[in-house]
Amino acid sequence: MSQYDFSLCEHNWSIARYFGFPVPSPTSLSPQFDEEMSDSIPTSTPPAKRPVRTPTSSPTSRRKRQKASSLENTPTSTTVNYKSPDYVRELLARGVQQATGKPAEYEIMVARLEKRPPNWQDLPNTTLDSFDVIIRSAGNEGSIQGGIVPLLMDYIGLLLDPETLAVMDIPFSKQCQLPVQFPLDENSKNIPAPYPDVSVGLRRSQFVDYEPALHHLNHISSPIARTPDLVFPCFALEAKGGSGGMDAETPNRHNTANMLYNLRQLSVRSNGEEATHLSFDRIVKACSATVTQQAMTIFCHWVEQSQNTQNLIFYSYPVKSVAFGAMSYQDWNRAAMYLQNAISFTVQKTLSQVKEDLPRWNEQIFRQSRLKEDNQAQPTTTPASPKFSQRE
Repeated sequence: MSQYDFSLCEHNWSIARYFGFPVPSPTSLSPQFDEEMSDSIPTSTPPAKRPVRTPTSSPTSRRKRQKASSLENTPTSTTVNYKSPDYVRELLARGVQQATGKPAEYEIMVARLEKRPPNWQDLPNTTLDSFDVIIRSAGNEGSIQGGIVPLLMDYIGLLLDPETLAVMDIPFSKQCQLPVQFPLDENSKNIPAPYPDVSVGLRRSQFVDYEPALHHLNHISSPIARTPDLVFPCFALEAKGGSGGMDAETPNRHNTANMLYNLRQLSVRSNGEEATHLSFDRIVKACSATVTQQAMTIFCHWVEQSQNTQNLIFYSYPVKSVAFGAMSYQDWNRAAMYLQNAISFTVQKTLSQVKEDLPRWNEQIFRQSRLKEDNQAQPTTTPASPKFSQRE
C-alpha cells in the first residue's frame, strides 16, 4: 500500500476533515477506536448501526501495520506485488486473467445494476459536495481512499441487508494463496495475500449452528483472520488515484480469484468435483469495483476449467462504468446505486450457496467425528497364542 495506507484510519479520516468533508462516525471493533474518533464530526447520514467495520486503531498499531504493509509489499527476489512488472505474469501462472467475452449472465447483471432498489435514497448533498471537492482539489490515492471510499461505503452500509458485513483495509491471511497452475519458464515467485481496500461478505452469526464446519474450513471460510465475523467474502473494492484504473483492476482480479477459490473449495468439499463443475463453474460468483479520480467500474468474476488440463481459470469482465468527468451529482448517485446493487447481487448469490453447502459439510464432519469415536470405543482384542504340544 502507499503512504496513505487505508489501515491508518485516523489519518484517512483526518484527510476528509482537513478538506472540510462531512465524515460519518464509523462503526468500530473496540471502545479504544471510538475514543480516538470521538471528536466532533459532522455527519452526512443519521447515526445507525452500519454493517461496515474499520480496524482498531492506535498510533502504535498504525505504525506497526504501516511498516508491516511496506515490508510485505516491497518486491524481493522471490516476491512480487501489484507494482512489479512480473505481477500480471504471476497472476497468469495462477490462472487469473481478463476474459475476452461476456459471461452468460452479463445482461442479467446489467439489468440488476440499473434497477433502482426499493430502499434507495440519493446521497445527501453534503456528501456529494465532498466528492466534488475531492476530485477537483486532489484526486490522488490518499484522498480517494481516505475521503470518497469511507463516505461512500458508510452511506451504502445503511442500505445493505443485515446479513452483509463489509470491512475496510484488512489483509487476507497469509495462507490465502492461489496454486500455480500454469508454470512459467522460470521459477514462479510468491504473491502477497490479497489486501482489498474493502472486503464484503457474510456475517458469521448467521451460521452459529455450523461452527464445526466453519472451524474446519479455517481460512477458506474466514480468510481475514483479524475479522472472524466476516465469512465467505465475495466482493472487493480497490481505490487508486489519478487514472490508475489498471492499478486497481489487476489487484482486484487477485482479490476476487481468492474469494472464488475459497467458495469453490466449499462446494467441492460439500458436493464433490463433478457436481461443483456443473453448479459453480461458468457462473458469476463474485464482483468487484474500482474507484479512481476518473470513474467507478463494476466487474464480475467467475471460474472455468481449462479444456486441456482441467486447471482453474479465474476470469473478470467489466459490467458498468460511471465517468466523473462532468462532476455531475447524478453520476455519483448512479455510481453509488451500481455499487449497492452489485454488492447485494453478489451477497445474495453467496448466501444461497453457503446455506446449501455448509450444512452438508457440517454433516460430513459430524459423521467423520462419530465414526472416529466409534472406532476408538471398540475394545481391542489380542489374538491368542498358538498352543504347541510337547513331544515326549
